[in-house]
Amino acid sequence: MKNFIFFIVIFVTVIKLSSCFPEPLKIDLPVYEPKLVVASQFSEDSGVYITLTRSFSALTDNYKPEKINIDFINKVFSSNSLVIIEHSGVNDTLQNIAPGIYYNANIPVIDNEVYGMYIYDTLIDNSVTSQATVLPSVIFDTVFVNISENQNDTSAVVHYTFTDLSGYNYYMINYYRENKDSSNQSIYNINPNDPLFQELADTLGYFDFFRLLQLVSSIGTDVESTILINEEDIESNIYSGTVEFYNISMHDTLVISISNISESYYNYLEYKEKSGSLYSQLLGEPINLPSNIDTGYGLFTAHKQYFKKLHLSDY
Repeated sequence: MKNFIFFIVIFVTVIKLSSCFPEPLKIDLPVYEPKLVVASQFSEDSGVYITLTRSFSALTDNYKPEKINIDFINKVFSSNSLVIIEHSGVNDTLQNIAPGIYYNANIPVIDNEVYGMYIYDTLIDNSVTSQATVLPSVIFDTVFVNISENQNDTSAVVHYTFTDLSGYNYYMINYYRENKDSSNQSIYNINPNDPLFQELADTLGYFDFFRLLQLVSSIGTDVESTILINEEDIESNIYSGTVEFYNISMHDTLVISISNISESYYNYLEYKEKSGSLYSQLLGEPINLPSNIDTGYGLFTAHKQYFKKLHLSDY
């Protein structure tokens, strides 16, 4: 009898509490207008790359991170835009070579030269502009690798040094590995309808589109990390550092690069690192990423990268 009365009390309590909840309110969200998101890469040897996506709303675009399909990719990657780089009074048009990737191999990259960018996306009727100055190159003075092998793992430590340029500078170190088994697969040989691209998009899950662009620009490359360095990190004229790779194969090629970057790009990368993945951005504290794109997002930078490749089969 006591148990019966107890359940009756619980039942009545639940009914009363449920009646206290207000009716759900219908909220009419304004129509989201996508904007262009820009990233860039300058190379003395191979010209200028621009990666171009469109912003989207996680609330109004039926975004489901567990399933990124071809329609969503075509909606986000801008592949029908006019992309122009202006330099020394000359306008050069970049060609679309892959989903969201534009390229021109014939643009000269000159230190301290100002480059202008104009992009127009016909699908969303959005145009953006920006400017950036090419900073002097920085190169590694020394790069060497120490390899450690045991029964469970093979790891490598890459040691590097570089000479600090005059003035207050900001540097970016990127390092990653190239896998021999997949090095022949390139984004430049596929399109959004290719099953390989579909498989890549389906398996990413929660992702950040800038990182997605890093991945699809070189399928077969495993991006390890980015290190940011400023003058406060440099105690003498020569900077020394190390990066570590784990679970490597002696058929791998390790790649390390260095760039002299602008303060605005340095700050952008710092804020981007704090914002984390797209999942973190949706659930965490909002962070506004800095941008130099007029009426758009992202950052147009003219930094160059100096690469050093280490073929482990040579060691």
